[in-house]
Amino acid sequence: MTICKVEDCGRRVRTRGYCRTHYERVRKTGDPGGPIKVISRTNPEFCTFDGCEEPYKANGYCGAHYGQWYRGEELRPLIDRHMRVQDGQKRCNRCEKVLPIVNFAKDSKQACGYANRCRTCTKWDKQWTHYRLRQHEWEAIFEAQGRVCAICKKDGPNDPRGWHTDHSHLCCPGPKSCGECVRGICCNDCNARLIAGYEALPFEKQTWPLMNEYLQRRPVLEMRMRGAARDVDEAPA
Repeated sequence: MTICKVEDCGRRVRTRGYCRTHYERVRKTGDPGGPIKVISRTNPEFCTFDGCEEPYKANGYCGAHYGQWYRGEELRPLIDRHMRVQDGQKRCNRCEKVLPIVNFAKDSKQACGYANRCRTCTKWDKQWTHYRLRQHEWEAIFEAQGRVCAICKKDGPNDPRGWHTDHSHLCCPGPKSCGECVRGICCNDCNARLIAGYEALPFEKQTWPLMNEYLQRRPVLEMRMRGAARDVDEAPA
């Protein structure tokens, strides 16, 4: 095997006596430079969170702790995911609260017959999956609206499933959102009928100022931009 002519390189020749990296350097700058630095990365065998013995997944953590870190949550010890019902109660493996069993949906796939996460945590999981919204972001939007519908100002969702999160379908067609195009929290009537019907009108007939102002809202994007600006201001010089 022919070796790259750069001293101490040791890599196989690809073009004009150089390895691929040194040839690219010569082509772009005219100078091959010195040997290529090899960065050795050795991942740990187990999670680096204190007391956790789960296998390593990413960023130094096991899959569960990496999920907590990725969602911006405080890292906490894992609990038994298959905890059985005791005295009519069960522990949620997300919030770790011991709650009455009525707070858990039935799940035949689980050994105990109930879901591992309570209904509240499942709700916020769905908000993240569908709208890329964390709980504090959703709560901040709803609080800014006065905890009423963003359009009709009713104090109830008029839907047993709860409030609806509305987003711009011009940005994200379909049921899921990138998060930054979320416009507000609405009742069922406004989200499923009023907004959809208004957006279906020809542009020249969309003359309702309140609705036009609402459709331009991007509260999540504004919150995240303010947060990014604050992080820059607080960063050490």
